[in-house]
Amino acid sequence: MSDHFEDAARALGDPAFHFTRKRYGEIAELAFMYKALSLGFGVAKPWGDSDHYDYILSRGRFFWRVQVKSVWTKPYTVRLRGADGRPYTPDQIDFLVAYIAPENVWYVFPVAAITEITTLVFSKRPIKYDWDVYFEAWQLIRECPQARLCHPAVHVALPKRYQSAGHEGEAVEEYG
Repeated sequence: MSDHFEDAARALGDPAFHFTRKRYGEIAELAFMYKALSLGFGVAKPWGDSDHYDYILSRGRFFWRVQVKSVWTKPYTVRLRGADGRPYTPDQIDFLVAYIAPENVWYVFPVAAITEITTLVFSKRPIKYDWDVYFEAWQLIRECPQARLCHPAVHVALPKRYQSAGHEGEAVEEYG
C-alpha cells in the first residue's frame, strides 16, 4: 500500500492510525466521487454494499451503475470480477472504473468490454494497447444513452492476443 498516507497520518501525530485495504478503498471511492462530480455527473451511493455496483451516476434523466476498483502498489493489478470470483455482467453493472491511485489515472470500461477478462495488470506504458481507448474515457458514460455506446453489442471485448499465456482471463498492459 502507499506509504504517502501513512506518513501523513504519522505527521499528524496519530501513530495508531493504520491504513487497511478497506481504508484505501474508501479513499479511492472519495476520489471517484470528486472526479465524477467535477465532470458534471450526479453521484449517488446506494445504502449498504450488497449490490454489485458501488455508485449510481446520473446525467439528465439517465442513470448508470458503476463499480469502482483501485490499486495502490506495483504491479498495478485490477480485479475485474465480483466477490463471487466471476466477471461482472451487463445485468450487474454498466461500467467498471479502475483507479490507479499512485498515478492518479482512471480507466473507464463498459462492462461489455470486460466480460471475458478477470484481471488487468498495468506495469509499464511505452506501447499503446487496444484498451487505451478506455484511458480517462468518461465520455463513454456521458454518450452512452445518446449513441447507445453502452449497449453490449456495440463493444468488443479486449482481444485474446493480449491475454498472458497460461493466465486465462488475464490481460497485461505495460504501464509506467
